[in-house]
Amino acid sequence: MTLRNLLTILFAIGFAVPLTVSATETDSTSYAPGRVTERDACRLVAFETSGLERVEKECLSGRADSLLTGSLPFLEARIPATPAKCKPFLQRVISPFARFFFDVDTAYVHHDDYNFQALFQNDYSYDSYKIKSDDGKSISFRPEKSLKLGPYIGWSFIFIGVTVDVFHIAGNEKRQELDLSLYTLPFVLDIYYRKNGGVYNISRIRPGDDTDTSAAVGADFHGIDTSVRGFDLYYIFNHRKFSYPATFNQSTQQRRSAGSPLAGIGFTRHTLTVDWDGLTDLLRSMLGDDEAESITGSLRFDKITYTDVSVWAGYAYNFVFAKYWLAGASLNVGMSYKHTISDNKRGFDVFGVSLGNLSNFRFSDVTFDFMGRLGIVYNTGKWFAGVSATVHSYNYSTTNFSTNNSFGSVKAYVGLNFGRKHAKPVNK
Repeated sequence: MTLRNLLTILFAIGFAVPLTVSATETDSTSYAPGRVTERDACRLVAFETSGLERVEKECLSGRADSLLTGSLPFLEARIPATPAKCKPFLQRVISPFARFFFDVDTAYVHHDDYNFQALFQNDYSYDSYKIKSDDGKSISFRPEKSLKLGPYIGWSFIFIGVTVDVFHIAGNEKRQELDLSLYTLPFVLDIYYRKNGGVYNISRIRPGDDTDTSAAVGADFHGIDTSVRGFDLYYIFNHRKFSYPATFNQSTQQRRSAGSPLAGIGFTRHTLTVDWDGLTDLLRSMLGDDEAESITGSLRFDKITYTDVSVWAGYAYNFVFAKYWLAGASLNVGMSYKHTISDNKRGFDVFGVSLGNLSNFRFSDVTFDFMGRLGIVYNTGKWFAGVSATVHSYNYSTTNFSTNNSFGSVKAYVGLNFGRKHAKPVNK
């Protein structure tokens, strides 16, 4: 850039001293704010150097470059410095967070063009418990099936809806479930609460020998109370190119295949109570006295209440295999520290005691947990449909027995986006 152009820009944006030029004195392009001619720049020098006649001759003779070059230091000293306009405080605070949460590489991720979503969804949830003794005997339980149907309406990651459990129209007071997943570009938050004191089915028995236990498989058992509550929070490192919401929330579209490492933390509280006398009586009626006592004798324990503090790491990948089609999957492995806790602890006391137990850390209390997601979606931007699944698996062990609790859900949905976003005006 020449010095002449530099001076012209300074004058045009209002940093130079005032200058009045009549229409008859300028060339064919008249002066206007933001636009200035070569003669205007020359007259600026003339105004400051009191050499109007000589400057006009130099300008008209085409030797303005040398004149302006020589006058630049003088002008720089005379032009006052004007501070840049300061943005409002709230805007300065919010802008970095907005960029962090919403900025994407548009070659890979496209934000939805609509404000709202409406969809119809069915949600099949499942749960299982496995109790295993140190001598190899085990018994597994599953609760009654749950299939919920209903409409939802949403904005961004916030959805409300009404569902009906088709297997329990009258309701089940002993069964309570809450599975909430909030998908943003950089973070995913899972919040879950499950309590089940209803009917369980015996899904498998391993007696430790060749005894046939098939007569008891499928039997209903009313003597189990379980609960699990907690949260998991994950950070997505490559969130400008990889979008979790594209697969599980439909608020964005993945245009090109991409993946990302994941890392996170989690906290859960588990309780498990079994009526061992009632279970022994049930097995005795189907397998006989000796076999029933042999199975339950080594599995008996008092009520279990324990907490789980975990650190997660994993990887997720979105595969765009055709226009409008996307398949996504992720797997997280958690190193979890588990510790028994008094059942009378409630609320934040549970979290505080759990952190305090870390001071008595033992490697024997560390186990590995798993969490996975899988989904396939068809999304045109206006219409979408898909299927997704989420599964959690938690392990707990002592010197005498171990337990495994796996739960999750499978969702199928179809819906549309509406309420097109207004384009922001472009400032010229």
